[in-house]
Amino acid sequence: MKDFNNKCNMSREEEIALIRAFKSRRDEAAYEKLAGTLKGYIVNRASYYERICNSPAVDKEDLIQEGYRFLIRALEKFDASKGFRLSTYASWWIEQAMSRYTLEQGNAVSVPVRKQQLLFRIRDFRNRYLREFGVEPAVDEIAFGVGVDPEKIAGITDCDIRVKSLDCPVSFDEESDCTLADMIPSGDEDILTGLERKMRSADMIRLCSEALTPRESEVIRLIYFEDMSITGAGKILGYTRETVRKDLKSALSKLRDELVRTGWGPIAA
Repeated sequence: MKDFNNKCNMSREEEIALIRAFKSRRDEAAYEKLAGTLKGYIVNRASYYERICNSPAVDKEDLIQEGYRFLIRALEKFDASKGFRLSTYASWWIEQAMSRYTLEQGNAVSVPVRKQQLLFRIRDFRNRYLREFGVEPAVDEIAFGVGVDPEKIAGITDCDIRVKSLDCPVSFDEESDCTLADMIPSGDEDILTGLERKMRSADMIRLCSEALTPRESEVIRLIYFEDMSITGAGKILGYTRETVRKDLKSALSKLRDELVRTGWGPIAA
């Protein structure tokens, strides 16, 4: 915080005058000048919380907006007679805002606030240790670094549940377009496996052409006959992954019903 105070060229008298102007008549120009002195601090802390949270639900821009929103609250409650600079007072509000936002938005599973704050400290220590030494720290080193007993580290890291997007890549190969969603079984693949056991390829193609729409039939062909991923099929057909996934689910459901209707019988799982 001292570094940001040093970078601010605004005198205390000018700062107080601007705060009074903002409080008395909501002077936007006064607010812009005051917010400008804390812009670097807000962006820096937003980057920090985005990094240690490491969740797709927590975006840096949203954190910055939270910082500015609570800066207004700090301005409303700031008392210059206490002798503090605005940056010192506002930093507490900004930290609380970003910390709370991260706790609320960054977890798929509810974790007590104190445990989540300790998790943040553990993640931060791990990241700094890894950058400096190139290896993961041992439990004893983490415990020493964050100032807790080693026994607590093992228990608290069980709560460290990270959320991953279904669209995140699962290969380091730049040529691959496979995503996490493509790797998760849907439960419907057994339909096509059963079809292959019961029918010849020609019969499968005929059944698809009779029971499915042309687009659904093409989706089945690309994914099950050409061994393409949902992403790859979408690129060829010009559709999004979600559209292809919906067409695939619809097609498999129709095939299941058609098998029963035409006397092939239910498909064993």
